[in-house]
Amino acid sequence: MGHELGFHLIKAKWGNGYAFEAAQSVIWHAFDKLQFPLLRAGHHPDNINYPTFWHARGYGLFAANPLGEKIFTNGKSEKDLRLKKGESVRFYYKIIIHDDKETVPAAQLDKIAEEFAQTNPDR
Repeated sequence: MGHELGFHLIKAKWGNGYAFEAAQSVIWHAFDKLQFPLLRAGHHPDNINYPTFWHARGYGLFAANPLGEKIFTNGKSEKDLRLKKGESVRFYYKIIIHDDKETVPAAQLDKIAEEFAQTNPDR
């Protein structure tokens, strides 16, 4: 069984790190205290530079980097995102924490991704 984690903050609260801190706490609790064995993350096709680049580090960092194309392609390609003063951009991700030790079938993961792709994150 998977548990989904999502956040929607009113615009006045953007940029304060609330979603990051909440997600970090929930994920830590799932792995450290509840001993859930698996986390899956996905991103919405409306995100800039979809599909994004994902990377993991041995010290525990796992991150999406939609603007790191130049680094990940050794300079062969890159995207340039520039915002004018007052403009903003949002990225949408879905995190599922599995509490089963069994592998989730690919068809089930595909279905979850398809359903997420059909959602309108701005609602």
